[in-house]
Amino acid sequence: MSADTRAGRGPYVAYSGGDGCTEAIPAWTRVTGRLDMTLPQAILVLDDEPNFCRILEAKLTKASFEVVTASDAVSAFRELLARRFDLILLDLRLPDANGLDLMPRIRAVAPTTPVLIMTAYEVEGLRERALRAGAIDVLYKPFDLNVLTTTVRKLVEVDAPLQRPTPLLGDTLSVGRAVVIQMLSDSQPAPRAATVLDEKADTFAVTTAAPLEADAGAPVLVSITGADALYEFRSKVVEHSAPALLSLIKPAVIHRHQRRKHPRRLFQRPVEVRRADHATGGDVQSEAATQSIRGISIDLGAGGLCVALPEPLAPGSAVSVSFTASDENPRPFRADATVIRSEPVNGNQGARAHKVGLQFTDIPAPYRPLLKALLDNTPQN
Repeated sequence: MSADTRAGRGPYVAYSGGDGCTEAIPAWTRVTGRLDMTLPQAILVLDDEPNFCRILEAKLTKASFEVVTASDAVSAFRELLARRFDLILLDLRLPDANGLDLMPRIRAVAPTTPVLIMTAYEVEGLRERALRAGAIDVLYKPFDLNVLTTTVRKLVEVDAPLQRPTPLLGDTLSVGRAVVIQMLSDSQPAPRAATVLDEKADTFAVTTAAPLEADAGAPVLVSITGADALYEFRSKVVEHSAPALLSLIKPAVIHRHQRRKHPRRLFQRPVEVRRADHATGGDVQSEAATQSIRGISIDLGAGGLCVALPEPLAPGSAVSVSFTASDENPRPFRADATVIRSEPVNGNQGARAHKVGLQFTDIPAPYRPLLKALLDNTPQN
């Protein structure tokens, strides 16, 4: 074979076919059947952090990919106009553009190339906006490079469909992992503590602390409170073989909803949340100015907790939260908090529960030892 270049199209490869004729094709063209070879899949990494680009380039090159890096939108489009790429890794924040704002221009020149958005920042609604813009998914830095390599490999396979993301599971569903499930077929989907009992290629089994009713095909919301973030995905019941045993479909991808500065631990207790313009250590001055909502906690950390409530709370609003340590130990805990997210969880007959994330803003000194004791003694997810 020999290579040449033609204006505006990058390198070409000349080869002899089975009929003895010689023809020139673009080097980026996938050739199958007639040629017993495939060219390395090409990946464009668009990120303004040089060290991060070098790390990705080294890792992906070692995995037999061809990697091109660009530090800004101008240089990235210069590459995109010159050749075809099999995948684009696009940073959200660039010196000359926002990654999401670039998506229409990328789609104009590379309409079928999958794009993974990368970011180190938590932006509310980012994943939904990225999917609407045409991206495959959002990767939150830092991510596991080995898992990234596996994901990239599956995305750029010649015959692989590009419509849905590949798994970024790691050991998220490993045996023994504590999870929280909510049966979305229930009129009021209540969180239930569960443990992963078995994991297979396409399914995984969980056992719950108490018996539950579930039909095959019933929708389930699964939450995993990892040390670094909250992970969630929707699944369906494959089999309900015992009162407290469910077999569920393994998801294509698990979404990270919130990165955390503090580890979270499974913690299920009745919780009272009070809305107020000004909350002071959980002591409410005027009942008329506040509204009390009772719910169930899902997990707890030094920086906040997640609760299931029958109604939503506005992100950014100030609340006070209170609960007791346990049925055996009724010591109270109170703190001020800010609502950082509030998401509906659909049940049947139009009923909804709401998963609400609270970030502590003030924990009065008398309650801090109790919080520490709860975190030290509660099983970690």
